Amino acid sequence: DGIFIGGLKYISKAGLKQTNGIRPILESYLKNLPNNGFKILMLHQEFSPLFPASQLYLESELPEGFNYVGIGHYHIKQEPKIVKGSTVVYPGSTEFTAYNENEEKEKKGFYFVNVKNGKIKCEFITFSKNRPFLSVDFEEERIQEIVEKLKNDVEKLLDEGRKKPVVIFRGSLKKLELKDLTSFLENIGLDDEKVLHYRFNLSKETEEITHVPIEGIETDIIMNKLKELIKEEELFFVVEEAIKSLQTLENTDEMKKFLKEHPEILDF
Repeated sequence: DGIFIGGLKYISKAGLKQTNGIRPILESYLKNLPNNGFKILMLHQEFSPLFPASQLYLESELPEGFNYVGIGHYHIKQEPKIVKGSTVVYPGSTEFTAYNENEEKEKKGFYFVNVKNGKIKCEFITFSKNRPFLSVDFEEERIQEIVEKLKNDVEKLLDEGRKKPVVIFRGSLKKLELKDLTSFLENIGLDDEKVLHYRFNLSKETEEITHVPIEGIETDIIMNKLKELIKEEELFFVVEEAIKSLQTLENTDEMKKFLKEHPEILDF
């Protein structure tokens, strides 16, 4: 009887107030479709409880009538479930867009969906290659040993055909400055040809053994200024996460792709 595919782009909070949620839009969409046929709906929206700040609940926003509903925006895959007679699937993102310990625990991939005689079977296909994240416990006294080990780990990943890793440094600096560490990394050959992005969760030890955070000092200044300008807490959180995610991307094309996949950033 045919296959019908439709979708709804991300609608911001301001937009949702005007439309009274997404249910009226979806009901209108269904009215224009024949009763028969297989109906696929694609959404890119925040639903509670996956997004605690959201006022949308899929169980109340989704009308009966769709066979399959694929939802993006949430980056961690979920097991398929039935809502209002629809098979609802959150496949998660195919790439790590930012360092997230909960996300890192989950495999990346996609759902292969088979439909036969009206029955839907979803199988998750795991990617063999994900963006690796390397965590380094840094001690200034062991800088040579630690960086050489990191270089070996990075080169092993690249030799295996893996993607360039994101490297997270944790620890403290005493006599060295952050620029000294970054220069050391570049001189040993760990530049942007081998590492996608560095994150330095480091502190600076003073003579009084106090710890002064130096992680991304310039970024912190920018964030503080943005927080002063953006009064709404949720909006600031979206902007902050977007900046962190953009820092992990390799080039302009990846940035364009990211912004296209996350239209909510532009909507704000």
